[in-house]
Amino acid sequence: MSTINLIPNYLKKEQATDQISGLAFVSLFILLVMGILIFAALYASNYFLESQLKDTNLSLSEQELKNKSLKPISDDINMINSKLKKIATIKETKVDWNVFLSQINASVPEKVQISSLQADRKTKKVTITGKAESRRDIVKLQKKLETLEYFKNLIFSASSFNEQESDYSFNLTGDFVK
Repeated sequence: MSTINLIPNYLKKEQATDQISGLAFVSLFILLVMGILIFAALYASNYFLESQLKDTNLSLSEQELKNKSLKPISDDINMINSKLKKIATIKETKVDWNVFLSQINASVPEKVQISSLQADRKTKKVTITGKAESRRDIVKLQKKLETLEYFKNLIFSASSFNEQESDYSFNLTGDFVK
């Protein structure tokens, strides 16, 4: 089959030019519509983000006002916590002297007499002086005192025999635990 082209060449060129210009117009129109849609989307996103930023800033301002109003309460809480820590420290290091002295009294053998007891919580040292009928009684006292929670490393440091009273003067020194 053969085709006969009855359209002259100048009309063919005009049709091709019209077709190309129509396609260009449609392409430009599509680009314009897409540009408008992109602009609209960007504008809507910008408006939405600005709105959220304003809300966030407002919420932040309100929170800062609340924090400022709670600052005195927070300061009071910190002060109370500090005092409670000090009280806890005092309780931990507190010595119940009634219990302390009664435990020492219960630990002293019959033939021993304590003349002085010095316990220093700052230096954590203790010194006990007294008299006993024998050195064996002094050793008994030392062993009994070492079983108490208040003393550690008690050392029998000195003793001397008093012939007039026929007893031994002694010194015990050690660490005061409480």
